[in-house]
Amino acid sequence: MTPTEEETTPEEETTPETPVTEEVETIVEPEAPETPVEPEGPVEPSVVIATDNTGEFVGEVQIGNMDRAYQAMWPTPTILKSLDITQDWRITSVKYKAYRDMFNLCAIQFVFDNGIASPWCEAVSCRDADTEVEVEVDHRKKIVGIQARIYEKEGSIEGLRLIDEDGDYAFDETWYTFGAPDEWGDVQPIPEGGHIIGYKCEIEDTAIDRLSFLLW
Repeated sequence: MTPTEEETTPEEETTPETPVTEEVETIVEPEAPETPVEPEGPVEPSVVIATDNTGEFVGEVQIGNMDRAYQAMWPTPTILKSLDITQDWRITSVKYKAYRDMFNLCAIQFVFDNGIASPWCEAVSCRDADTEVEVEVDHRKKIVGIQARIYEKEGSIEGLRLIDEDGDYAFDETWYTFGAPDEWGDVQPIPEGGHIIGYKCEIEDTAIDRLSFLLW
């Protein structure tokens, strides 16, 4: 859970805010976590399978407009190798920003059970009225699927669901609530053994139009 400040006496120090890891790295072109190989048999088109599963990136699940390029990534392969794998990196909450909590996704951040938070993945033109919300996630249950609601004309992300091993929604948020809603897309499975550790995202304007969940 995100550390909270406790009442203190003059002799006590307050608990520091949630530590945030290295700043998000800007990238010019989409970068696959590892060189993918062709898997045997059919596989969901947005799931990339890596060559091995050795504690590094094992794949990614992508949502949004696939015609848009990524500009930001965390962790990079170098940062990933520096993470302490003895710590608990299960997600305990997801923070996000959306314009007045009624329009498309503008920023997202993961908070892990070890108290560390990823840097914000934030669109460069997030507006002042973007509402910041934190949703707690039951870290005892593995996230096995990701589902999104995508605006059919522009590909922006209107809603996001993280599905746990019991088939329940660990995270279920819809942002765009006006007019006829677009349909929820298919559930994108997280490959067995994969866990969410970070993101790649498109951040060029007022919203995130393409988002990749990096797995390790």
